[in-house]
Amino acid sequence: MKKLNISTPAGLLAVFAHTLGMTPVESFVLVTLQGGRLGATLRVNIPTNAPAAAYVRTVVDYLLNDKDADGTILAVYTNADGEQPHREYVEALEYDLLAAGMPIRQVLLVSPGGWKDYFDTDAAVTALASITDSEANADMIFAGSNPDAGKAQDREFTGAPGNATTITNIASGLTDVDALDFGAPAMIGARAAWTGALGTVPDTATACQLVAYLQNVGLRDRVIADFININDEEYGAVLIGKTSTCPMWSRVDQGEALLVELLAQTPGEFRAPLYTMLGHISWYKGWSTTADQYLDKALTAAPGYRLADLLKKMIDLGFLPEVVKNKATAYPGAS
Repeated sequence: MKKLNISTPAGLLAVFAHTLGMTPVESFVLVTLQGGRLGATLRVNIPTNAPAAAYVRTVVDYLLNDKDADGTILAVYTNADGEQPHREYVEALEYDLLAAGMPIRQVLLVSPGGWKDYFDTDAAVTALASITDSEANADMIFAGSNPDAGKAQDREFTGAPGNATTITNIASGLTDVDALDFGAPAMIGARAAWTGALGTVPDTATACQLVAYLQNVGLRDRVIADFININDEEYGAVLIGKTSTCPMWSRVDQGEALLVELLAQTPGEFRAPLYTMLGHISWYKGWSTTADQYLDKALTAAPGYRLADLLKKMIDLGFLPEVVKNKATAYPGAS
């Protein structure tokens, strides 16, 4: 891609959408500045009741990984009313980023009605169409970028009518397995089956077997971790994003593709673990917005689904996997 000429706030917002693969909702988007260049991009959910100090500390700790940063741009995407919504968090970010040596240079407020300068309460609102009409947006689309690339994928159930019964029967035969009992026959079988299915499009029987394994919490958690890192000693750290070991990203991509394929064979009542796993993968890739979308799908399929709820709370608080914080271990192409 040729060097972008970003001469307007609308062009900047277009770049944010392309970088994230979507237009954020109820989010803070922060981009570090390295002189006149854009650096790292971070999107986090706007919290509903998290203490500002702890929340902002987590955000700033991530941005500090950009050692060349000398400034920051903040965009506030929200439907909230008021001229300066979420001001407590914006002011806390201003203070902490100034102290960190990367002061906020500009704050943009983006709402369904348009965008404007956050601090200029007298400024007119500019239509959102100016973002898609910007030169930067045209240049990025011409270069092959897709501003909707980061949206959660989904597949309608098109499988056999008997899939629900088959999955139920297989799952009922699986005794409860501790996720740390790596020698349990069911654990060995589940891990082998999922590894063997990577890079394939499973037939109905295989799909039902794979999905049935996920109905067991211990097996599900182990398979989730295996996508990121198969090292048994790092299992617990992997599950909650605390490992700093670089994932085998080709394996992660294969796991993501397999999960999407399996959705077509999975009736609604069994889909929550698949959506949760897709959310976990997106979180590891640094795509918190996409992760949020998948976790919402999981909670719609199974209200109160515990792992999806826990991951969603971690994302809402701004927690990121350790691998996201290091360019050497982050997903290739992630910002």
